[in-house]
Amino acid sequence: MTQENNYALVFDIGSSCIKLCLGEKMDDALRILSVIKRPIGSEIRRGMVQKSQEVSLLLEEMLNELKASVDFDFEIDNIYVGINAYGMRSLPLQASFELNYERVVDDAVLDELFDEAMSNFNDQDDFDSRHTFVQEYVVDGFRTMNPAGEKPRKIDAYYKVVMGKNQIFRNLEAALDETSLQGKYHLELGVIASAVAVLSKEDKEKGVVVVDFGAETTGICVIKDDVVRHVAILPFGGQNITRDLTQIAGLSLQEAEALKIEKGNALHYTELMMRAKKENGRQLEFNGPDKEVNEIVVARIEEIVDNIWAQIRYAWSTPSTLANGIVITGGASRLKNLVNLLHQKTNLQVRPSSIEPEMAQVYGLMELAKENCISLQERKAEEETFVDEDLFAATEVETQLEETQASVETIIETPAAAKQKEKRDRGIKNGGKFFKDLFSSLTDDN
Repeated sequence: MTQENNYALVFDIGSSCIKLCLGEKMDDALRILSVIKRPIGSEIRRGMVQKSQEVSLLLEEMLNELKASVDFDFEIDNIYVGINAYGMRSLPLQASFELNYERVVDDAVLDELFDEAMSNFNDQDDFDSRHTFVQEYVVDGFRTMNPAGEKPRKIDAYYKVVMGKNQIFRNLEAALDETSLQGKYHLELGVIASAVAVLSKEDKEKGVVVVDFGAETTGICVIKDDVVRHVAILPFGGQNITRDLTQIAGLSLQEAEALKIEKGNALHYTELMMRAKKENGRQLEFNGPDKEVNEIVVARIEEIVDNIWAQIRYAWSTPSTLANGIVITGGASRLKNLVNLLHQKTNLQVRPSSIEPEMAQVYGLMELAKENCISLQERKAEEETFVDEDLFAATEVETQLEETQASVETIIETPAAAKQKEKRDRGIKNGGKFFKDLFSSLTDDN
């Protein structure tokens, strides 16, 4: 049964734009009600707030626009904020207790173990921890994820704590505190949110890497046996390619971005020529300018992919055991043949996200929202205003609002519902009819 007024409000901080989104959470789906976007410049750099006052003004403006874009009044109780700031990474921690068969492992013992492990981390004064993932417990030499109830001689606990410089969180919290937000804000890792949105239960069990290609940062998350094993945010993305292209005849950033979208390719033109001839006997032609663009793009994307592959090998010593390979998402993942380049470099299977890459973090943040984010209010009666003589003509504001709602209203089904629908669709297809599948989003959390 669908819960009434179960709404999620999320604020996604990217490195090229920020998004404010309101959605309704249902049993088997998410319904996007409104998305407000703003491009960013020096206010945020590599995912980190640099000018908190300017960011707070932007967010305040977006909140007002969001409230005007829906047909009901509401008060904000909670807001979920996604961050992917450069420098955030996971750190291994460990703690051990000698229990000598005298204590039963319960919540108190596990809390003491965690506090002991965190005491080592707290020595790093410039860093703050935000998320901790249990890797495993070892009870008298036996590995387990659930040691509760045992009465061992010794227990060891292994964790991964995601940390970042204190300044990352201080600047962001200052920006949020300077707005009119009265509700609580919850900080979530953007790349974890992306993983929630794009992965299935099978992916997380068998082993998978999520690579979220942003404009100025690239998030990496390794998951195996349904446990987050590694998180890292690297300081490069699609914007690096764009900047490299500005060296061609003094192109502006806007012109270079358009050129990257039109002609950018992750594979070298010589390989593209060989592929075309082998696959369909067609001879591709590349003129001088096209070759120059290609070589600039390939040089940079190969450097980025090499760094990603180094992170994966560092995080998981046997990448070949990550059976479900790599899933790519994020706006910069749209670069042509990026899937092929990643496969060549890693020998892992690679697939693009099944949902709109730029929206993966938004969908994931909504799934992570555990508390209802807004309280509905009665719509205040509007003051009487002058009515134009053409009563049936839509106003400019109404037209824009209809266009906005039409473009952002989306239904996202959960994996269970989508699986049932896929079975139905196969039966319908055999009868000669076709229906378009809706994407399923992940419902279980990390």
